[in-house]
Amino acid sequence: MMFDYFAYGSNLLTERLRQRGLNPTNPRRAYADDRIIEFSKPSMDKSGKATLRLKAGNRTPGVLFKISKTELKKLDDYEGAGKGYDRYGRFPIHLPESNKIVYAVAYLATCPNSNLKPYDWYIALVIAGVIEHGLDDNHLIMLWNEPYLSDPNYRRKERCKAVEVLAEAGFPDYRRLLNPT
Repeated sequence: MMFDYFAYGSNLLTERLRQRGLNPTNPRRAYADDRIIEFSKPSMDKSGKATLRLKAGNRTPGVLFKISKTELKKLDDYEGAGKGYDRYGRFPIHLPESNKIVYAVAYLATCPNSNLKPYDWYIALVIAGVIEHGLDDNHLIMLWNEPYLSDPNYRRKERCKAVEVLAEAGFPDYRRLLNPT
């Protein structure tokens, strides 16, 4: 048995999901209608992670993956379900190829803080996923213009894993993803 999972942040990068021990299949471009991405989910490392906020008339691109139901707990653990993110099992997602709405698992911040910024390596993960799946150019431009912080801790475990997964996904210097020129 499989479930649909809507990725819009760092999990857009397929290799990131694989690094986390998941086996995502059947990636399809999709949108969260009337939502905007922001990096306001408080992280343990004091930076902002991706979440979606209601904003009428906006749409945030992402990828709809199929994942085995046996991997749902593992995904919950990585996403921090109940610890800053809530899992929504019937989150409406628009599939542009068929113009259908499907209901998928998605994770949204429980207590967003608009004063946060993502670390450079985190925003690079999101940008790499957008590039991998050929998502909207306007979304990519928005991400390039998103303010971020340089992570002061080069030995941070999460940073090292992110740099490693970006290299495995074909992005050996994540800093190049941050600048479109």
